[in-house]
Amino acid sequence: MAINPEPGILLYPRIRRTPYYYAHREHGVKLYSVYNRMYHPRLYTDPLDEYWALVNHVTLWDVSVERQVQITGPDAFEFANMLVPRDLTKCKVGQCKYVFITSPTGGILNELEKAHIYIEQLHKNLQEKDAQIAEVMDRVESLEALLARLESEE
Repeated sequence: MAINPEPGILLYPRIRRTPYYYAHREHGVKLYSVYNRMYHPRLYTDPLDEYWALVNHVTLWDVSVERQVQITGPDAFEFANMLVPRDLTKCKVGQCKYVFITSPTGGILNELEKAHIYIEQLHKNLQEKDAQIAEVMDRVESLEALLARLESEE
């Protein structure tokens, strides 16, 4: 039996639609991927044409598939600063910075855009995949255990 090089995808009610789902259909979307359990438009014309449009011109992306996470509390800023390799103390309130969440070995787990810093809270637009959420939560638990141990030593 031959392998189908371009298998289709069924539109399924358990996979959510972005707020722009019907607009994408009206503008001729040809291909979706599933991102954060949502249909994410991936192709309208030719992949190379879209690549060169991105490199040389302007393209629009539906980022409604991305997740938002809010870290709150008196130590939210310090905690968020521990999660990323970029020094967030150099980011002014209201600035937007592109940062990574890395593994303990330095691999990139996820990319995110830190959108706003407030005095006691940090908002981030996360572009998460389900498998990465577990890794981030494991890292959070490790950091919480470290903080608890350091506090008990004081």
